[in-house]
Amino acid sequence: MRSVCVRIFGSEEEKRVLYVGYMAPEYALWGCLTYKADVYSFGVLALEIAAGKSNMTYRPNEKFVCLLDWALVLQKQGKLKEVVDATLGSNLNEDEALRMLNVVLLCTSPSPALRPTISAVGNHV
Repeated sequence: MRSVCVRIFGSEEEKRVLYVGYMAPEYALWGCLTYKADVYSFGVLALEIAAGKSNMTYRPNEKFVCLLDWALVLQKQGKLKEVVDATLGSNLNEDEALRMLNVVLLCTSPSPALRPTISAVGNHV
């Protein structure tokens, strides 16, 4: 939680990075705040925790714009496990990690209609 607190109370530029990185697309692009915007933000935060990387600053190479972009491509390639923080080592339960990551990617759907409710997220994890 330290990095989130530092960003919240950091410079104005750091605050903008925090908000844009967690902001649901419908709000960021059109100013439309839906009841599922928090689900999107939760998904981004949970992805960062599982990966041990920042959504806004992690770019494995020039093909990807952020951690979420990379995770979506890996999911389509059947390599989602690569997203998980390698430092977890033998403490990792692969089935639980993949279930969590799949829920995370549902939460970060660009369409609010395709995102689960937060209570459904709780039931899945």
